Amino acid sequence: LINIMTDSSTAEAAVVLTSRIPLPDSERCALLITLNRPHKKNCFNTEVCHKLAQIFHNVAEEVQGYDSNCNNDDDGSNNNEE
Repeated sequence: LINIMTDSSTAEAAVVLTSRIPLPDSERCALLITLNRPHKKNCFNTEVCHKLAQIFHNVAEEVQGYDSNCNNDDDGSNNNEE
């Protein structure tokens, strides 16, 4: 796992780990998020919530604009109409 949330100023293990998994037949990847608090049964606390919020914020900025590409079907139809 790649830990993108490491604080190099502390020797403690990161409470949230992330890794990217390449998707087949795509240039994109999935983001695997792992909670690393087994001694607390991976319960959320303030630190975990802040780390998760930071990760999701970073991902949202990274994927901005993907949705417009995903809504274009090969046949030109839009299945999202109500």
